[in-house]
Amino acid sequence: MVKTYIGQWLYTFPWSQVISGFWQKYPNPYSGHILSEDVYYRTVTDDQTLITKRLLTKTSKIPRWGERIFSRGSASTIAFIIEESICDLKQKTFTTISKNINLTSLMTVDETCIYRPDQNDESRTICEKKVLATSILFGFKTTLETFAIKRYKKNQELASLGLEFTLHKLFLPHLPLPPVIGIKKLDTRSFSNKMPELPEVEYARKLLSRFLNHTHITKVSYPDADSLARRFMNCTPTTFANSLVNRKIIDIKRHGKYLWFEMADQQPLTPIFHFGMSGGFRIKSAPDVTYAKEIKLVKMKAKNEVDGQCESFVYDEQLDADLSWPPRFTRIRFTTATGHDVCYTDLRKFGRFHLVDSITPLSCLPLSKLGFDPYLDMPKLEKFIDLAQSYRPASIELKALLLDQSFCAGIGNWIADEILYQSSFHPRKRLNTLNDEQFKLLHKNIDYVIRTAVDAGSNERFPREWLFHYRWTNKRETEDYYKLAIKFDTVGGRTSAYVPQRQKLSNVEQQQVEVKLAAKELKRKSKEKTEEEDGVDEENKKIINSADIKVSKKKISIKKMIATDSEVNEPLVKRKVPIAPSIISNRPQRTCNQKTINYQD
Repeated sequence: MVKTYIGQWLYTFPWSQVISGFWQKYPNPYSGHILSEDVYYRTVTDDQTLITKRLLTKTSKIPRWGERIFSRGSASTIAFIIEESICDLKQKTFTTISKNINLTSLMTVDETCIYRPDQNDESRTICEKKVLATSILFGFKTTLETFAIKRYKKNQELASLGLEFTLHKLFLPHLPLPPVIGIKKLDTRSFSNKMPELPEVEYARKLLSRFLNHTHITKVSYPDADSLARRFMNCTPTTFANSLVNRKIIDIKRHGKYLWFEMADQQPLTPIFHFGMSGGFRIKSAPDVTYAKEIKLVKMKAKNEVDGQCESFVYDEQLDADLSWPPRFTRIRFTTATGHDVCYTDLRKFGRFHLVDSITPLSCLPLSKLGFDPYLDMPKLEKFIDLAQSYRPASIELKALLLDQSFCAGIGNWIADEILYQSSFHPRKRLNTLNDEQFKLLHKNIDYVIRTAVDAGSNERFPREWLFHYRWTNKRETEDYYKLAIKFDTVGGRTSAYVPQRQKLSNVEQQQVEVKLAAKELKRKSKEKTEEEDGVDEENKKIINSADIKVSKKKISIKKMIATDSEVNEPLVKRKVPIAPSIISNRPQRTCNQKTINYQD
């Protein structure tokens, strides 16, 4: 049996620079195991194709269980690798084929890498990798092949980081060199807890499309119906369930952060989902749809301890066998005609559910108020500039503009920060200060960040230089990939991470921001002072009222004492006592028969 690994790596450099850097990548901080490289054949064909063959010599550490068997106590051995590369300038492809030429009696590892420009952005390069591990050693075949694939997965990432380091050194000399980091140093633990944005909802859409398309939902249940009832916006849980049961689903659609089911019967009832802050779908025993990091996280926890958004992106048959079903925080549960068990989970219960009386939900609320979807319908540059310039107020800050779902649907907090970081725009930079070149850069990076995040499928595959990996510090100042300080500010009502040394404002813009912040701070202090004075006034009123009550009570008691003394000392005199005026009240007064008393002299 042959073990196979298929993966890819995204370089944020054009194809020509990547190929140029490929020949200069040794030595680099990640290539300590490479002892030598020697070119022993090179030729250019008639169709302008460059063919090169190299011999690479490197050390290869042997695991403890194999030291005695394969190298008689030595912890490492020397491996010789033949690498053949084919550079096709016409097709813009660069292919490398590598294979070990010694230790073949134990195992053979064949690696093929194809570098080509990204179809969506010529300034990026995608490297597709495929590895085959084969062993013919009886009794150790499976063990050796599994070990080879695991070792390759670790080393190929370090090799890619080494090439990135070289590319930064060659083509970005004005920036600090990226720090030498290991895979474990990247902080990605908060990915599972963040609010679902366009990439997460798109991933859920693809998953549901795979298992729900062309099937019927036979049953809908609500494990916690009472607390969920207020999350149904224009329907009840019963009517929402009836809109799903026994209706054939032909497709799962999405726009921005909203997701809905397209039905085959063309009835004007469309169920719509919004994940809120922690919602997502989970399908029991959905094979080959896994998030490796989340699986590792779950397996380290006790049973039934899965929580939050982590649940929404864990799909593994072996994992499901270890966990109870349905998972915790299940709010809606579907059963399909094909036997799939689908759960909508939501830790914080901020998800929303709509039932639209139309087969075209995009023309109805809440979808009709949304702006363009940057993944499905990114406008051309000219139209994008027109949309931005017609936005009001024109002086809005860029961070607030990107968060406005009526302008661009699906962008949330971390994506907006990443777009501004890649564009080198300060979050407080105003829309009406952008020129055509800056609009072009903003347009390009909106498309780049969204497509890269969606295509990656997992945060571990995001480019290493992204701000995403370094921003999750609970507002504590830290450093980005280039060792530049990351600071935090509240812009557009959300916590914004930015790098002041990279995302700069002009002197005029900085002065405007300082004046605005000073006025905001003055307003805040004035409000606090007013509230404090109002509080003192209220307290004084209470004290005065209390003193008045005490004085009035004391006067009444004194009058009673005087009246008593006068009654004792003075002779009895008959006199007419005036009747006290009646008390006016809004409440209905009770009528009663009063006895009239006549006083005579």
